[in-house]
Amino acid sequence: MVSWDNPPISSDDESMKSQPPMTMECTEWIILALNHVAHCEHRAPCEELLAFESTDSGRRFLGCAKKDVPKCNYVEWIDPEWPIPLKQALARIWTMYEEEVTMRLIHDVVKVEEVCKVLKDKRKMENDLRFFKVNFAKMVADVCLNYVGISPKRKG
Repeated sequence: MVSWDNPPISSDDESMKSQPPMTMECTEWIILALNHVAHCEHRAPCEELLAFESTDSGRRFLGCAKKDVPKCNYVEWIDPEWPIPLKQALARIWTMYEEEVTMRLIHDVVKVEEVCKVLKDKRKMENDLRFFKVNFAKMVADVCLNYVGISPKRKG
């Protein structure tokens, strides 16, 4: 993810072309790009996609349209690169989003740890209760036997 303090890296660099961006469904753009001459590494017509996540959010690009095999890394941008201020704003928004997701995950982990501790305490209390019930039953049996005049030691 691009840092707020650093200027964004051009998405048209060769390094960015090695991995296609995440996409989101947009029926307005997702069609077979038959009006474009681009073909992916599978030699098939490309699909128009809409970038989602990163500083390229909202940009259209051509990418692999294969559904039954792993997609290749072909990317050809249709829309021009966003202006620097917009890319910086998008970078900041995505950073804020990632920080929020991280905080929620940390909160969820803390809650799971609390639930595990409560379950452990519950199991211990259930075992203690079973032990108490057994001891109580033995004590009641001994009192009853003493009441009828049979010593618990002479049972057998």
